[in-house]
Amino acid sequence: MTLYNLSVEVGPRYPYDAPKFQFTTPVKIPNFVRSNGEVKIDKLKNFQWTPKENILSVLTAIRANMALPANAKIAQPN
Repeated sequence: MTLYNLSVEVGPRYPYDAPKFQFTTPVKIPNFVRSNGEVKIDKLKNFQWTPKENILSVLTAIRANMALPANAKIAQPN
């Protein structure tokens, strides 16, 4: 099992604007994570931010997207 660390930044317009998520441990998932670790929430499959969503729903979507077969096959940095 691999553990990943994320930082979460909640701005003053939350919940109308989505919080920002960034991996602080190396991760390689080009579908929705930039090279600097920033999570592109708008690229998550089966998820769209609305004010009804919350931090847990984003974390759940990130986890589900990481487990997709195409992403699960990508070799991760040590």
